[in-house]
Amino acid sequence: MTVPVDPLSQAQSPTAVRYLVLATAFLVAVLLYLHRFILTYAEPFIREDLGISDSQIQNAQTAFFLAYALAQVPSGGLADRFGPRKMLAIYILLWAGFTVSMGLVGGFLGLIFIRAAVGLGQAGAYPTCAAVVRNWAPFSVRAFVSSLIALGGRVGGALAPIIVSLLIVAMVPPSKPERSLLTDRDLLNSDYLKEQLRSEEH
Repeated sequence: MTVPVDPLSQAQSPTAVRYLVLATAFLVAVLLYLHRFILTYAEPFIREDLGISDSQIQNAQTAFFLAYALAQVPSGGLADRFGPRKMLAIYILLWAGFTVSMGLVGGFLGLIFIRAAVGLGQAGAYPTCAAVVRNWAPFSVRAFVSSLIALGGRVGGALAPIIVSLLIVAMVPPSKPERSLLTDRDLLNSDYLKEQLRSEEH
């Protein structure tokens, strides 16, 4: 019985293009989880802006994950049929476009629709990255490359609270409506922080 030889394993050394392609897959995973976690920290401000309840925004999150789960297999099939390069570009444009359009949402139903659409766009990211690894990484290092892409998701999750905190502080002015959740004492007020730490000790 003849064992098929992986053509990529015959390459003497990885090319710069191969590194670029695999680095792009890593970056996709970073952005995927950055987006997924960043909404968690912005939820109170979204609820305030749209005038919706906590259960309603949780329903919107459910719409995202339901669409994401249901579209995983079909989107992976599309990547196999039409090629991972083309489909990954389409998936990124879809989820980025729908994410930007969240700023136009005016209520609960619009948020449900947009979150489901973002889930559909993001569903193809990991299956398509798996096809990228298959096409661009030799068999001997595919597990390592796949683990690096998975690590990219964790990096995105770790960056999310830092980025969203900086953006909220930078974009929400100190002179805010009364309903705003961000008060003057939340904006780098060291005296207030010391007061809170002292109260925790007692």
